[in-house]
Amino acid sequence: MYSFIEKTKVYLTWTSSPTDIVNLYTTSYKRIGGCPSASSGSQTTAMKTITISGLEEDIEYKFTITATNTAGTSEDATLTLITPSDGNVNDCNYNIN
Repeated sequence: MYSFIEKTKVYLTWTSSPTDIVNLYTTSYKRIGGCPSASSGSQTTAMKTITISGLEEDIEYKFTITATNTAGTSEDATLTLITPSDGNVNDCNYNIN
């Protein structure tokens, strides 16, 4: 998984097995600590990339991605990131099983 993090946005990109036929990916996110319901949500896409905006600066978020096809829904792939408060952009690669 690859992420590009700005003050209030996160761009996530991922790959899947070449033998997997995925119909939809669902990305859920929630703020860790504080009032999680104030900064949470989910988006569904057929693409292997997503942009989540409207996040708060300098806050830790947990992102969960699942894949769905005719066989059902995959196990969660999770990633925890902290949005920067200084305006710097963080560019990272992660290996998630």
